[in-house]
Amino acid sequence: MTWTKLVKGDARRKTRLHDLKGTRLPLRSMRSIPSAMLDMLLRVGGRRRVRPWISYQAVEEIERLIRTDWRVLEFGSGMSTIWFAERVSFVLSIESDPGWSEWVLAQLHQRRLTNVAVRIGGVNKTDGVFDFVFIDGIDRANCVAPALNLLRAGGYLYIDNTDADGQDAVDALRLIVPSVELSYYTDLAPGVAFPTTGALARIH
Repeated sequence: MTWTKLVKGDARRKTRLHDLKGTRLPLRSMRSIPSAMLDMLLRVGGRRRVRPWISYQAVEEIERLIRTDWRVLEFGSGMSTIWFAERVSFVLSIESDPGWSEWVLAQLHQRRLTNVAVRIGGVNKTDGVFDFVFIDGIDRANCVAPALNLLRAGGYLYIDNTDADGQDAVDALRLIVPSVELSYYTDLAPGVAFPTTGALARIH
């Protein structure tokens, strides 16, 4: 039991170096180990760095893509909300947990970030058009259609945890946009002791 815990982490993985679908951590991800260790230590101490809790490589790619005049729609708020707010013109964050949304709002207030709306519930056409959609909340598959309705042509969509519950959202996306091309990012992530995978798509 101890050996399984040490090598595999849990019964669902081949080893600690694999995501839940069996994809092995790429060699280039070794450079993420110091960041992952720092984020784990901070988490133990009850602190978090301001960065999305997704693959480090995915964060690098998203940071390369986004522009200061972009509008971002995210499903699932958190440190990503703050991270986006510091980089784009507006963030609409859809959250399912009222208690957590209050924590996020307090963090935004503390940093004097006023370009964010955190909402319990869904989205509608009056919310306008967005350049980037970030899906990292609950019931991800049901976030895809509303997201696509508000995403501009040529905008980007990121789905987290495609090696787990995020796969349902990928399946939903492929039903609506069968020809969609996805770029997958398997890497370590803040506060997680295993590799995780997310997918990024440009929607034309």
